[in-house]
Amino acid sequence: MNSTSHLLRPVDLEIVNQDWNKVIEFYYKACAMRDAGKFTGNYIEEILSTEYSFKEFGSITTQFDENDEWYWDTISGKIFDSFFPWLPEAKKTFKNLNLANISLSLTPGDIKLHIDAKKTSEKSSNQCKINYVVSTEDPNAVTTVYDINDKNIFASYPSIPQKFWLLNTDHPHEVKSNGFRIMFYFKFYNSFEEVADRLAQLEPIRFIYDLNNLAQKAT
Repeated sequence: MNSTSHLLRPVDLEIVNQDWNKVIEFYYKACAMRDAGKFTGNYIEEILSTEYSFKEFGSITTQFDENDEWYWDTISGKIFDSFFPWLPEAKKTFKNLNLANISLSLTPGDIKLHIDAKKTSEKSSNQCKINYVVSTEDPNAVTTVYDINDKNIFASYPSIPQKFWLLNTDHPHEVKSNGFRIMFYFKFYNSFEEVADRLAQLEPIRFIYDLNNLAQKAT
C-alpha cells in the first residue's frame, strides 16, 4: 500500500472564541469598496488573478474561471490580521517555520484540480498550508490531493468545519463542493515535511481570542 503521509495530515489545532462573523463582515465591506472602484487592480499573470491593493494594509486577490465567472477571492494583510489578536502568539509558536501569512478565501463551488500558483518572488520556496473550513453550504464537500508523480496515489478529507488539515499544495489538489465555502489558511514557505515534523512536536496547539482581545496560548 502506497503511503499518502506526504500529501496531507490532520492537525490538532484549535482557535477558541474567534468571531468569524466579524472577519466575514470585513471581507464583504472590502469587496463593496473594490466593486466601487476604491482600490487599484493589478493583474498578476503568474497566479492568473487580479490583486486589489489597500496599499500597505492588505489586498483582495480575485480569480475568474474560463467562462469569466467569479471563481475565487482571497483576502489578507494588516487589517485582516488585526481581527486575530492571537496571531503574535501563533508567530511565536511557529517561530522555527516560515509563516508567510494568514488569509481567508471564498469560493462558490468546486475548485478544479490545480497546484497552487506562485508569484515570481515565491517560486524558489517550498509551500504548504494549514486549511480550516469556516463554513460551507455542502456538508458532503471533499478535498482530495494527488501525488504529483502518480495520480493513483491520493488522499481525501471531509472539507467541513471544525477540523484543521495540513495540505501539500505543491501537489495537485481539488475540492468537490455543491455550495459556497469560506476557508481560513496558515501559509508556510516550508516543505510539507518540515511543517508536519514541527507540528508533531507542538501538538496539541490552541490559540485563544479572549474577551479582552489579548492573545494567549492555553497551557
